[in-house]
Amino acid sequence: MATVDVSNGINAGTHPSRAIRKEPYKVEFDLNLATATTTKGSALASADVVQVIDIPAKTMVWAAGLEVVTPNDGDFQIDIGTGSDPDAFADNFDCDGTSTGDMTAIPAAYAPLIVSADDTVDVVLGPTVGSAYPTSGVWRVFAVMQDVSDDLGPDEVDRDQLA
Repeated sequence: MATVDVSNGINAGTHPSRAIRKEPYKVEFDLNLATATTTKGSALASADVVQVIDIPAKTMVWAAGLEVVTPNDGDFQIDIGTGSDPDAFADNFDCDGTSTGDMTAIPAAYAPLIVSADDTVDVVLGPTVGSAYPTSGVWRVFAVMQDVSDDLGPDEVDRDQLA
C-alpha cells in the first residue's frame, strides 16, 4: 500500500474566496492514472491511496465522485472517501469495462461529512482480478464542499474596518 499525492495544492488548507457568504462550491481534478503511476514510481496496486482534492479544516463535504473521461485499462474496484472514511462517497465502483461518461453512485447509507482537520478526497484501489491494475485512463474527480468555520463577529469586523 502506498499513498500517492497528485492534488494540485491550490487552496490547501483554505477555501477559495466567497466574500462574506459561505456557499457550497465544486472542486474538480482530472486524475490521469499514468501520471499517478509515474508519481508513485511503480505500478498502482491494491490498497494504494491516491490523494486527489485537498479539503480544508472545518469543511462540510456534501458529495464527491468521479466521471470517466478516458476509459481505464485493468479489472479492479475503487472506493472514494477521506482519510477518516475511505468509502464515504463511492464503495466498490467496478472499473472493468468503463466507458466515457460513466459516473460513480453515492452509497445508499451516505450522509455529508464534516471534516475538522485538513484532509483529502482519496481514490483507494481495491480488489483486482489477477494483477490487472490501471496504467492508463483519465477520471474527473469532483467534490462539492462548503466552509462551515466560524463567522466573523462584531469585534473582528470593527478591527478589520479600522486596519
